[in-house]
Amino acid sequence: MAQHYRTIGLIGKPNHQGASATILALHDYLLENKYQVLIETTVATSINIKGMKVCSLTEIGEQADLAIVVGGDGYMLGAARVLACFDIGVIGVNRGNLGFLTDLSPDEIIKPLAKILKGESRSEQRFIIEAEVYRHGKLKSSNSAVNEAVLHAGKVASMIEFEVHIDNCFMFSQRSDGLIISTPTGSTAYSMSVWWTNIDP
Repeated sequence: MAQHYRTIGLIGKPNHQGASATILALHDYLLENKYQVLIETTVATSINIKGMKVCSLTEIGEQADLAIVVGGDGYMLGAARVLACFDIGVIGVNRGNLGFLTDLSPDEIIKPLAKILKGESRSEQRFIIEAEVYRHGKLKSSNSAVNEAVLHAGKVASMIEFEVHIDNCFMFSQRSDGLIISTPTGSTAYSMSVWWTNIDP
């Protein structure tokens, strides 16, 4: 097999029987095909692989050419948010309930994965939202997200007045208990909402 990638990181849902089984199968397959394999720290504690190389998520981003995330949309989004800082591809194997954002089925993984590893696939770029919170002119916290940023008060159903600007141009103002700013990736909840809307007679 021609190697389009050399070092591959495996990330997954810890203490999940299905995810652990998939990671074990992937680990064996990748080693058989002469890839260097890195196992993310949290999932490494729930699997038994002799001599496995354990790394943090950040170290996978620094060292690997490709990351395979085994889990649901939440694990995919969490890993992608951290790995977005690095020049690394990310693909997902669905071990969650829906898997809108994952690429591969755990029931049929080797054949499509082999094509990806040979470079027979297309990659797509995703937007990242950077959110910052200021208080009295000072930055209090900042974070990034692949799907959306939610702005709301600490109290439930507490109204806030929002003023929205895009590229320094005023767009609108509103009073509400929250505001969701979404990338095109969106979230599983949005996808479910659209799906139910489409099948509703």
